[in-house]
Amino acid sequence: MRGFTCSLALLATLAAGLPAPAGAESVSPDLAARLRDAVTQSQPQLGTAASAQPASFSTDALDHLVAPVALYPDALLAQVLVAATLPDQVSAAGQLIDRAGSLSDAELADAVAAQHWDESVLVLLAGFPSVLSRMAGDIGWTRDLGAAVTGDNAAVMAAVQTMRARAIAEGNLASNRAQVVATGSDGISIRPADPKVVYVPEYDPDTIYTTREAVYSGPAPVAVSEPGVNPFVAGAIGFGAGLLVANLFNDHHHDDDGGTPYPPPEPWGPNYWQRHDVFDWHAGTFHPRPQPGAPAWTPQRARVAAPAPAAAFRAP
Repeated sequence: MRGFTCSLALLATLAAGLPAPAGAESVSPDLAARLRDAVTQSQPQLGTAASAQPASFSTDALDHLVAPVALYPDALLAQVLVAATLPDQVSAAGQLIDRAGSLSDAELADAVAAQHWDESVLVLLAGFPSVLSRMAGDIGWTRDLGAAVTGDNAAVMAAVQTMRARAIAEGNLASNRAQVVATGSDGISIRPADPKVVYVPEYDPDTIYTTREAVYSGPAPVAVSEPGVNPFVAGAIGFGAGLLVANLFNDHHHDDDGGTPYPPPEPWGPNYWQRHDVFDWHAGTFHPRPQPGAPAWTPQRARVAAPAPAAAFRAP
């Protein structure tokens, strides 16, 4: 977890194309825009892939495992948790990001369409490619997180709540112009303050949960040209350039049969990022898909492919 702890502290910086220490890879704004366009233009058909094998972890281990992402907005955290159960897809998407600079726009769109990746991977690829890149860069952490989600998502949810409570207790997690942090009978939720803009928090998981009113010590945020989404620092958390969710996907592409558009009308628009039921903190389940009334996500049933028929044994 240590390697990913250090690298994920740079996620918002990378997502905004900000300077990063030597050895840290970033996704430039231009490449991020190309990836978003490639996902939209490719009209990918969603496939089913085998999940990470379930595993159990101690309470302390889970706390450390979720620490780098526990302070993400609920809807973004849901995509990370689902994508983590598909580490092979995350790894393949990371490899595509690495070589995307040498591909034409058409080749990049074709490469995305050919993979049949899960929606969670596509959302991260299109809107938060640096988050996905860092997950691929520490695939061991990603596999462990996915195994924990597959094995006991209620325990993972509890760990997220534990870490959020610790950050609040230390004075390091509060509402600001990037996010709304709400504490209620159903748990601690984090949602974008502006329903049209999603910010990725940047923080040091080694201090934010243990140091009273820790001060952000990462790279200085750099202003961007789009009004209303400039990065800033709030206490122990830095926020990179916000993602305008209206630009995440467009709704002008339909399948060849003239059927349901992909993505469906406004599937990842403001209503999704502001919804209150992404996580059911009491039940320990989550609903990472934007469709109203979608059932709780169950990785064991939803993501594990059926085994292929066994081949007939032939004696040598």
